[in-house]
Formats: sequence, structure tokens, C-alpha cells
Amino acid sequence: MTSATSREFRRWGVNAGLSSYPAAYATGLLLSRRVLKELKMDTLYPGVDKVTGENYNVGDNPNEERRPFKAILDVGLTRTTVGNRVFSILKGAVDGGLHIPHSTSRFPGNVPGKDG
Repeated sequence: MTSATSREFRRWGVNAGLSSYPAAYATGLLLSRRVLKELKMDTLYPGVDKVTGENYNVGDNPNEERRPFKAILDVGLTRTTVGNRVFSILKGAVDGGLHIPHSTSRFPGNVPGKDG
């Protein structure tokens, strides 16, 4: 359908930190906005207005016109340890408006016992 990589940020003048957690989050956000724009759902599901780190799930408040686009995270051979950058990408995609079933327990910065 579409793709996004952190190397694309060089177009906007970001030349360092392309493998960091913020870059991974931004890559997920970029990917979700591209997918929703391609499906003409970007106005129906704008995502998070202000990034606060709180749990956000677009499936909690679906639009009456169309259900949210549901995707499944496939990490391939990536190790799914707590705090892996793949979960930063997931968080960015979820905050961007995609419906991806997940648990916040693996997100970077998660405190054990505060699973949302």
C-alpha cells in the first residue's frame, strides 16, 4: 500500500538521530497518515491532536461513515523486548489514526504495573 522510513526525514533537514525512538515514532506517524490519505480517510481519523503519551485507540470512537482502518503489526524476526523501537513505530501509527490491536506494556518508557 505505502511505506515510510526515517531516512525520508533528510528532506526536511533532519540528518542525525534517524534510528532514535523519536524518529521511529515519527516514522509510524508518517506511515499512518499516508495510509489514511491514500484511503481518503485522513479527515475522518485525524489521530491525536497533542502528543501526551497517553493511551489512544481510534477504535474507541469510530466514525459513523467508515470504520477505522485496521492493521496488524508484523515484526518479522525483530525481538519483541520491552522498549524495542518497533513499539515506538507502533505508537506513532496508532496516534496517527490507524487501528492496530496492541497492549501498551511493551511501549518504550512503560512502567511495569501501569498497563493501559
